Amino acid sequence: MPPAVCRALIAALCLPLAAFFGFVGWYKAFATLADLAAHNAFTIHLPVLLGKALGWFEMAGALVLVLGSIFGRLRRTQISFALALAAEQIVSSLIHWRHGELGMIGQNSLLIAALLAIALLGRRLLSLPAGA
Repeated sequence: MPPAVCRALIAALCLPLAAFFGFVGWYKAFATLADLAAHNAFTIHLPVLLGKALGWFEMAGALVLVLGSIFGRLRRTQISFALALAAEQIVSSLIHWRHGELGMIGQNSLLIAALLAIALLGRRLLSLPAGA
């Protein structure tokens, strides 16, 4: 796959994911527990400070997804955050499953697939010779 196509696919995936993680991260960091419970946030099942920290992590991830699409030198950081966000979504799926919130697992699965695609496409770009 040509590098330009890889970069375009990464950007096409990163922009909506950044919007999503920016929004839900903000919500987890600042919403009340009642609001989080009403919207099935998995962090409701975690200690409050951990849930808020995950919200900040998601906002940082949103920023890195966008910046990594703009600045190629941040590609490794972008890949790392994509993998870390995917891992968070796996944990989220397990928590939702444990609490019988099975309707959320489809969303988590879609997010995991998109984040892994970003990581794989990014690794492809890193494997190419400089200037390709």
